Amino acid sequence: MKTTPRPWPAAAVALCILSAAVCALPLGSARQLAGQEPSGATFLLGFGGKPSRSALDGALTAMGCSLDFFHSEAGIATAKCPLGTPLSTSSAGLSKLGVGTVVQDFAVASTQPAFTKLEAETGVAAGSPNVSASASFFTGPILGDPNDRWWPYQWAPRSIGAPAAWSQGINGKCVRVGVVDGSFGTLNPDLVNKFDLSVTKSFADIGFQVDTDEPHGQWVSGVIGAEANNGFSVAGVAYGSTLIGVQVFGTLPSAPFSTIVQGILYAAERKDQGGAGADIINLSLSGTIIRSDRSTRADASGDALPLLNRVFAFANKNGVLVVAAAGNDASNFDFQRSALTLPCESPNVICVAANAPLGICPSCSSGDAIICDDPPGLDFAGADYNRLASYTNYGRAVDVTAPGGDFATFPAPCWADDLVATTYPFGFTVWVAGTSFSAPHVSALAALYIQKAAMDQGALESELCAPGRTTTYVSPAEIKAAILRGAVLPPGTPGQMRNLYGAGIINVPRTLGL
Repeated sequence: MKTTPRPWPAAAVALCILSAAVCALPLGSARQLAGQEPSGATFLLGFGGKPSRSALDGALTAMGCSLDFFHSEAGIATAKCPLGTPLSTSSAGLSKLGVGTVVQDFAVASTQPAFTKLEAETGVAAGSPNVSASASFFTGPILGDPNDRWWPYQWAPRSIGAPAAWSQGINGKCVRVGVVDGSFGTLNPDLVNKFDLSVTKSFADIGFQVDTDEPHGQWVSGVIGAEANNGFSVAGVAYGSTLIGVQVFGTLPSAPFSTIVQGILYAAERKDQGGAGADIINLSLSGTIIRSDRSTRADASGDALPLLNRVFAFANKNGVLVVAAAGNDASNFDFQRSALTLPCESPNVICVAANAPLGICPSCSSGDAIICDDPPGLDFAGADYNRLASYTNYGRAVDVTAPGGDFATFPAPCWADDLVATTYPFGFTVWVAGTSFSAPHVSALAALYIQKAAMDQGALESELCAPGRTTTYVSPAEIKAAILRGAVLPPGTPGQMRNLYGAGIINVPRTLGL
């Protein structure tokens, strides 16, 4: 649902439901997989020992199946078989080739509780600058406040100290962030120049920049890398970064697990090997596997965990940091010891919970959902950011916490000011909430850290920004350690606070040593 453009400050606001803020893993079995051919089934295979493609293809062909996807280094393949084929690790020839996991494909679905978003006109008709596509985008330092139209409403970058990095020219310049997500839709002017379209790719049933009701990939992208200081919309935390769109969800409410796996591997693969060449992968995916309940696992012969571990191990080996949302179920992971939360509890992943201020707008005489009285404007200095968002998961799996927004004061005036502002198609600005939006704040911080690490090592800008760059300047483990070390634990008993916030709420100056 979109508003009809008209001059600001008419304050036309559309209220709609966000049902795909975070996608849940897994739901159903391969037989329930939307769009599956009735005559066939897809299986995922995990293997060691690096068998040749031809050898694996031959073994599958002998069983009436065909090899559909093969990634030797990650040790993952997919096979298409006639429906009813009992493919397993004990199938003739597979165990001899090192195949230790066989999982029938299943649906990854968006089944989280609904969240609220609002979208508002950007005010183009009221005289905002005409922002058009160009060959480059702003990557310079920002001294003072950026001039982006909705910067006065962006509490999130301020709360983590991002302007301290911007003033020194640290903005993630040329660091490549792969957004593995749902649809992106028509790009907001703040994102038009930000994507590397040479490697941006859709694995879904629609192409990149095809509009849907919920352009989740664009919302996430705006938090990370919306162009700053251009008089438009919002400022991304890593506004100098290069974005890579890897679309794995399309028009359907679910996607095959095999598609998610292939999308992540593509993002993590180096460009000279045919991949996207990301330095960071952002995942707004979260879900639970019940260890004792095989119905929540893909097949009796295996489950998704070994395959995800292979995917993330490959990313780590390639120097790619993976950042994942903790999920929006308001659940304590510590009370779910019989469950496994993915991908947060997978190795080589940084898991992110969400925090938010409550009632950051101190005065709203109009009763509008967004427009706080000015003066005084939003109370940035007096706001309490040490609050877990009402919906966020927390507990043992969480590494850090970052701004995700909240809607806990709804329907009080200006309740939406507690949400996160980001980009929306057709030049709109949108307010959203969810761990889907705390994760990209961490991805953006990682981009700042990588740029600074490259600068500290004396890397030339031309080297960092080379389109075919394969060099990594810092390991994922080092990036994660720095982010955790720089996080600030809220006041309280340290053990209890760590159980809620992980290492704490991310902090840009502390992480970068500014």
